Amino acid sequence: SLLACADAAPWIVDNASVVGEAGGPTARAAGINSIGACHPVIDGNAKITTGTIGVPGSAYGVFCGSDNTGASRCAVLGNTLIQGSPVGRPAQTFALSCDDGCGRITRNTLVGGNGVAVVALSLRGARSVVERNAITGGCGTKTTTSVLTENSGARVENNVLRGAACDGAASTPETYGVRVLVSHGGPDV
Repeated sequence: SLLACADAAPWIVDNASVVGEAGGPTARAAGINSIGACHPVIDGNAKITTGTIGVPGSAYGVFCGSDNTGASRCAVLGNTLIQGSPVGRPAQTFALSCDDGCGRITRNTLVGGNGVAVVALSLRGARSVVERNAITGGCGTKTTTSVLTENSGARVENNVLRGAACDGAASTPETYGVRVLVSHGGPDV
């Protein structure tokens, strides 16, 4: 976990696998977790995901968020696969969640995975540039969303977006390719 690393930009690059194992059913699991004034460059990794042991309450392939020191401006570039929960059904699953964080998101494959509410890319308050990615929601038992924006001024262009992708007889009752939520007077995508 990268927490407020004094505005540094650690480079997480060329790893075969980055996995965050679940600590229990109420736990939060993340392959990479960056919060506050820490701005990692997450580049060229083969696979970033949560683990296959146990089912967390919420699962994140990558989480970039804010705290009182600022927002984590993660650069997420050229990763082969960033996935939420590959197994089980956590209440919430995200491949990449940008909570007032993330700068540039380019040339990645994002797959939401499995869960109750599954989102491949969540942009909450983020002003990210999202380009040339393959983004697939996954398979949620309640909802599945490829790209969810909430009061985000992000620029989303030249991506391949797919709502749901369930295996076998599994299905998801609500599927969104792109879902935009804006409060009164909030920014547009």
